[in-house]
Amino acid sequence: MTTSEKILELIEELGLTQQQFARLVGIHYISLNKNLTKDNFSSKSLEKIAKACGVSMYDLQSDSVETTLTQVS
Repeated sequence: MTTSEKILELIEELGLTQQQFARLVGIHYISLNKNLTKDNFSSKSLEKIAKACGVSMYDLQSDSVETTLTQVS
């Protein structure tokens, strides 16, 4: 699952629109939308999102890192 998919899932679970979520997190809606579209988040953005949602920022990161590490082991 990608970072964007995880964040979109969080937004849905909270029952918020992307605009409401952006306000909650303290990120401009357009920035959030671009990040979700490109699946490209800065560590600062991930930290804000994680803090607002009460999760670890590592929980938001793409599973591909875990998959790659598992394949190397």
